[in-house]
Amino acid sequence: MSRTQAILMGATMMTATVLSARNATPTREILPNGITLIHRHNPALPVVGTLVFLRMGAAWEAAAQSGLSVLLQAVVLKGTQSRTAEQLALEVENMGGAISASSGYDYAELTCTVGSGRFERSVEILADVMMRPTFPEEEIAKEKQALIASIRSRHDTIFPVAVDTLMEAMYGDHPYGRHNEGTEASVSSFGRDDLVRWWERFYGIDPEARNLVIVISGDVTRENARATIMRHFGNLRRIAHPESVMRPVVPVASAKTREVTFKQGYLMYGYLMPPESGAGVRERRYLSMKLLNAYLGGGMSGALFQILREKSSLGYETSCFFPTRVGQSHFVLYIGLDHARIALAREKIASVLSGVISGSLLTPEEFEDVKRKIAGRYLLERQTVLRQGWYLGFWEMTGFGFAFDERYPEAIHSLRLDDFRADVQALLVPAHETRVELVPR
Repeated sequence: MSRTQAILMGATMMTATVLSARNATPTREILPNGITLIHRHNPALPVVGTLVFLRMGAAWEAAAQSGLSVLLQAVVLKGTQSRTAEQLALEVENMGGAISASSGYDYAELTCTVGSGRFERSVEILADVMMRPTFPEEEIAKEKQALIASIRSRHDTIFPVAVDTLMEAMYGDHPYGRHNEGTEASVSSFGRDDLVRWWERFYGIDPEARNLVIVISGDVTRENARATIMRHFGNLRRIAHPESVMRPVVPVASAKTREVTFKQGYLMYGYLMPPESGAGVRERRYLSMKLLNAYLGGGMSGALFQILREKSSLGYETSCFFPTRVGQSHFVLYIGLDHARIALAREKIASVLSGVISGSLLTPEEFEDVKRKIAGRYLLERQTVLRQGWYLGFWEMTGFGFAFDERYPEAIHSLRLDDFRADVQALLVPAHETRVELVPR
């Protein structure tokens, strides 16, 4: 056993022991008003995290609305009917806590972490933010400026330019094909009325849609958590939760060369996952792609880095990513390099993928090593009550269910090598490959 293997195994065993000793099994229930409440008791430290997950984000935005959810989450903490933005920030800070809001493609979040003695007050603050925001015009103007600056900055470095080009080529007008921050034009067009209408559409409870999940993680009992949430969120207004604007995308092969102002070149491949045909198929393919991502990526020890950069000296950076999505996700691998070497890089990448499928790369021993690495990193990621709670909500919102949090390392361990290779061969089909090449003007 290598030193790296021993460290990973030791970390995994230590973390698993700590978590199992300190954490009760998480529970899930539907409250009388339709809120999904997930609770995990962890009395190891006097800390509690409250996380509110909303089914809101880019998946519900038409092109002209792109970025609206991100802007709403930036402004929602800027004052309520009883607290100004400064009062809200100071109140949480004086409790020794932290509060934040964010939005992605498939869900949005509000989170607050405090000492367990301030749990009730933190829930009251979150309820105030959710139910009584004021959306001050001056705060909207500030957050629009900040968001537009972030959008413009994506043009300053080559990696986000390559990603944006690839996503548009792969997804077309699907919401996943647009960056969730929106465009300068869309964000510039938003006014206070747009934010209020968006808030009215999503900040409420639709019992049939199961659109609102609250996770309580930390030093608070289930009974206290349930009673506190009902006390402050019990009169949350009812809404008719809208359907997302996502539609199935048929994977097709495409290649695009784009001239850019950068001196270096970039090669990026995308493989769109097909529409899922069942929960079991989705889970196994998801695990296979996560394992492939960990094997090929994974920093300096990843196969792409070792083969393309260290052995072949083809580029200055190379890796891959596979995000978790409610809809059709994508597997992406990339390399930044001298544009004159793009043709050679294409050959090498094809050889790497072929090797994974045929068995000339990723031996059975390496396959088990990657499993241990995934499990170890996953357990180490869940060291705080906030992260433990976040994963419970994350799995619930993405369709795997909160219980997948504890089952994920075991599911990775149970994956068979022949099933993995079959999944990679089925999903990374050349006929479905999208390729983007960025070259200097």
